[in-house]
Amino acid sequence: MNTLKIVGPDFSTFVRSIEMICKVKSLPYSLQSQWQDEDVTLGSEGLLKLHPYGKVPVLIDGDFILPESNAIARYLDTLTGPSVFASDTKQAALIDAWSSMLSIYGYRDLISLYVLTLKFPANQDGTPCLEALEKGKQAAHSTLKILAEKYKSQSKKSTWFLGEQFTLVDAILLPMLDYIHGLNGDLNLLNQYPDLKRYYQAAFEYPHCAEVLSFNS
Repeated sequence: MNTLKIVGPDFSTFVRSIEMICKVKSLPYSLQSQWQDEDVTLGSEGLLKLHPYGKVPVLIDGDFILPESNAIARYLDTLTGPSVFASDTKQAALIDAWSSMLSIYGYRDLISLYVLTLKFPANQDGTPCLEALEKGKQAAHSTLKILAEKYKSQSKKSTWFLGEQFTLVDAILLPMLDYIHGLNGDLNLLNQYPDLKRYYQAAFEYPHCAEVLSFNS
């Protein structure tokens, strides 16, 4: 089997999503910052040749180049190993719906508006803009509440977000929660959502999650 190439940095939540899928399906892969002797890091001209909007991840399988996480997951699911989707039509539709919502709204609220506001402060003294931080915190709480209510509606015996099976939804969500959990003190909003925190921590019992995420107690 060819070693798949994933273009993108290891700190990207979506790159980590694809890494987890590769690991659960025992697909060998490597992360790439160059392709055909050209720089394909974020912001590079080389990346624009692989993704028209310069986003990551991009999957390279031989001469096949595929952008966009959800499309990559669909492709990987055809190769080998356990599915990260579902054979049941309605469950498969729910996986698609939640994967899409998390990729757009979840990422916006948890990462773009909250985590990145903290990681890349706007003020010259290295502190975040308080107005932006408050806006980001409210956005993060809004999404975390939605996620907590959805997860609580599942079976209490369920490890994963939509039932007994690790799916694309988990692969997208867990790296985002990983960044929230990594924040210090009261900034770690996950502490205010005990069910979601248990869900996140339980994932570390599984190698395909533990080898990609960075949980520390």
